[in-house]
Amino acid sequence: MSVTTEQTSTYRAVMRNSNFMKLLSGQTVSQLGDALSFVIIPLLIYQMTHSSTNLVLGFIIESLPWIVLGPLAGVFIDRLNKRMLLVSIDLIRCFLIAGIFFTDKVWAIYLLIFLSHSLAAVFAPVRSLVIPLLCERTQYVKSIGLLVSSFKIANISGSFVAALVISAVGSLRTALWIDAATFFVSFLLSASIRMPAEQPKDHTSAKASFREQFIQGARYLSSHAKLKFVASSFLLDTFVLAGVAVGALLYTQSSLGLAESNQSGMYASLIGAMAAGTAIGAWLIGLLEKRFRRQTFILVSLVMQSIIFAIIGWSTSAVAAVALFFLLGLFASGTKSPVSGYMAEMTPVDLRGRIYSIINSLQRVTAITSYALVGYIGGLGHASVAFLLVSLLIIACTGPIVWGLRDRSTSTTAEAQAS
Repeated sequence: MSVTTEQTSTYRAVMRNSNFMKLLSGQTVSQLGDALSFVIIPLLIYQMTHSSTNLVLGFIIESLPWIVLGPLAGVFIDRLNKRMLLVSIDLIRCFLIAGIFFTDKVWAIYLLIFLSHSLAAVFAPVRSLVIPLLCERTQYVKSIGLLVSSFKIANISGSFVAALVISAVGSLRTALWIDAATFFVSFLLSASIRMPAEQPKDHTSAKASFREQFIQGARYLSSHAKLKFVASSFLLDTFVLAGVAVGALLYTQSSLGLAESNQSGMYASLIGAMAAGTAIGAWLIGLLEKRFRRQTFILVSLVMQSIIFAIIGWSTSAVAAVALFFLLGLFASGTKSPVSGYMAEMTPVDLRGRIYSIINSLQRVTAITSYALVGYIGGLGHASVAFLLVSLLIIACTGPIVWGLRDRSTSTTAEAQAS
């Protein structure tokens, strides 16, 4: 490795990139608010309806835009100004989240979260494809690692802020104002980013119809062998996290023997502990990435997640649950940064919007499946059984995913550059 490459692939070099740091700072603040909503909105719906069906329906409704709009949005994302999208979406979501505070109708909450996640379905691939525009190739893993770590630190803070607000104020809605404010801060920071000039589009591609451009992105994804295994890893991770989102809440009610007044605080603590583990894990991977192959991180991550889920399924201790969820987050980070690094390297610049959007859509279909399965089993009072099934699923998928992601770095990079 050359001296230049060494100098540009350090955390310090990434943090000297002012435009990336503005993106990182804005999205971290926004993620703090999202962490509040992740805890508050499910609790608010459950408090209003006392129904696990309504709880699961809320998760499903927020997933629908990612399925319907996600793949279509990718074509527009590749055509439109990325900075404009970053700025405008943050501002609109600020008002949508604030609107939840003013309604006591469940259907209105469903509508607002649907609209908010419709914009998020556009925003997420924009954020993902902007990183390679702002950072050099040698900085991909570390920049993604910083983003994951910052997000998880925000999730920790958000989860515990939610718990404090619930305890101190007794109102689930109050925390929503914090979420709205974080989107406004993110809007201001995104507006200050100076986006470098994007590579000129191929003339033939620019003239292609919407349908042709969509098919072009889908065809690249389906024909790229290693990228399909990257997508499979994303889908497995999505299934697991979606299962945790629903299962953890039902687990606190059916398995830990807590009083009803303590269940909300425990749910926030479990989510916060998992976020803390993921943040620390992502930071460690950034330090150790040159010592181990990516497949090693992924293999250890998947095996350990399976073991931990099995232990959670048998555990009835609240203290042990917090520790186990921390470890779950720690080892879950072993797939996030390495797989995201593969993704950034293997997707051509002019196809990134479409490919990221298609994968995001597939992830939400997977999430709905997980919500429905875990919600149904957990709603019957068997959340522990749901966690045991997740453990078995991870074990079944580990071998094929690790095999598919075996080292083919040189050919993969060349293939992406040629495309």
